[in-house]
Amino acid sequence: MRYQNAFDQRTKHFIEPDSKISKMNLKSLFSALVTVLIAIALFISQFSAIRVQGQEVETIPDQRQQVSCGSVITGTVTLSGNLNCNHDGLIIGEASTTINLNGFRIRGPGIDNSKIGIAVSEDNVKIVGPGVISGFQAGILLINTDESAASSNNIQGSQKGIFLDSQSAENTVQMNMVRYNIVGLDNANGLAPVSNKNTFSTNICGTSSPSGLCTGN
Repeated sequence: MRYQNAFDQRTKHFIEPDSKISKMNLKSLFSALVTVLIAIALFISQFSAIRVQGQEVETIPDQRQQVSCGSVITGTVTLSGNLNCNHDGLIIGEASTTINLNGFRIRGPGIDNSKIGIAVSEDNVKIVGPGVISGFQAGILLINTDESAASSNNIQGSQKGIFLDSQSAENTVQMNMVRYNIVGLDNANGLAPVSNKNTFSTNICGTSSPSGLCTGN
C-alpha cells in the first residue's frame, strides 16, 4: 500500500494536472487552432487555381463569365450580354470548350469583311444556342477540328454561315437557322460530307455547298 501511495504521489501531476495549467493549455490549443484556420482561409482566397494531375487549372466559380470581342475562350462560358464587334468575335482556346449564347447576339462589322464570329481550331467544342451571330465573313468557322458541334444557333448576314474546312472531321451541325447569308452551310468548299464524316441535320438555310445540306429555307 505504501508503495502504491508513493507511486500515486509521483504521478499525481501527470494524472491530475493543476486546473490553472489545464485551462492555460486549452486556451493555447484553441488559439493555435484559430490561427491555423485563418491561415487556410487566406491561402484559399489568395489563389484561384488548383492542381490537377500536376497541371495548374484555373477555377471558375461562376460559369457566366464576362467576355468581350476577341476573347480567347476556354472551359464553359455562358454569355450574359450582346457583343458588338469591330473585329473577330470569340476564339476557342482549348479542346472541350463550350459556348452557350444564352439568347444573346454576337454582331460583327458587316458582311464585307474578313472577321470571324466564332473561330474553332480545337476538338470537342460545343457552340450552343439559342442566339444570333451576324455580320462576319463566317459566322462559325471550324478549322482542323474534330468531334465538335454547333446547334440551335441563328446565323445571318454573313458571307458563310457555318464553314468547315477539309481537315475537320466527325463534326455535327444540327438544328441551326442559317438564313440570309451568301452561303448558309459550307463543307470544305463543296466537299461531300461523307468524305470527312461531318453530319448536317435539320438545318434551315437557303443555300449550301455542296447542295442538299439544308432541310428547308
